[in-house]
Amino acid sequence: MNTNPHEALEGARTFRSAARTPGNHGFPGWPRIQAGDHPRHPRFAAWPVLCLVCLFAATLPASAQTWITSSLTLSESNTSYDGLDLVISGAGVTVAMDGPHAFNSLLLTDGAVLTHSPCTETSTHKLDLTVTNAIVVSTDSRIDVSGKGYIAGRTTGNTTNGAAQYNSGASYGGLGASWSSDQPANAVYGDYAKPNEWGSGSGPYAGGAPGGGLIR
Repeated sequence: MNTNPHEALEGARTFRSAARTPGNHGFPGWPRIQAGDHPRHPRFAAWPVLCLVCLFAATLPASAQTWITSSLTLSESNTSYDGLDLVISGAGVTVAMDGPHAFNSLLLTDGAVLTHSPCTETSTHKLDLTVTNAIVVSTDSRIDVSGKGYIAGRTTGNTTNGAAQYNSGASYGGLGASWSSDQPANAVYGDYAKPNEWGSGSGPYAGGAPGGGLIR
């Protein structure tokens, strides 16, 4: 690509001659170039930028994006989307990715949600992503693993040993609230500044509530 600014200006002047015929006002909001303008006239300043942007866009390779527009679960063994430029799009679209997955890029847009499957008494899942380029999340989309951790009455190691009792609170990186001295909160575990395990569930009273999930 020619990056000489003077030649770019001259190129813009040529563009003007070809495209700015009488009655042609160009793009709305852009300065109208008048007959006889010198290439260094302020009205010309924006046009070389426009030309260079157009030339740059013309050299970009076509994107090989793969779109997911309906809810689904990708298990730990399902690598059919790995290595792709992945777009997850749509209000109400929730994609659960379990275990390690690798993508070239990842975009969440138009209300999409990325999560992992909830833990159970016999299994745990986490969202473990490796993305070579950008991860982009639109303002109306989110990555959310709330309530995907250990179920009520269970804690680190997916066991009941040291778990919260009755209506007591869970603990991760700090002690939760105890209902009473004989119905204690979950035993403390984990590093709150660098979480690397699932959140424990509350006590099982009235069904309790699960802890938070795990993103790596």
